[in-house]
Amino acid sequence: MYFFIVFFLDNLLERAKLEYQNGNFAKTQEICIDLLKQKPANLNVLLFIANSFFERKDYDTCIDYLKIAKTTNTKHTQHKIGRASCRE
Repeated sequence: MYFFIVFFLDNLLERAKLEYQNGNFAKTQEICIDLLKQKPANLNVLLFIANSFFERKDYDTCIDYLKIAKTTNTKHTQHKIGRASCRE
């Protein structure tokens, strides 16, 4: 059963990556929200959803997710918070 859950979550993450690459940021966000319900501290998912909000120019929400990610891995996310803070 554990293997099936891990496979299912990995498959969802791959779908999120594909949607992001295709520029479908709203769908990326939907998938990431589902993934975060299962693993709220998953750094990859937090970064994907933050980047998708950044691409949609929703900088406040982007920063919110990056702050959550920062508690997971401070070094990797610090530069992304700075990037999102430089609003156009």
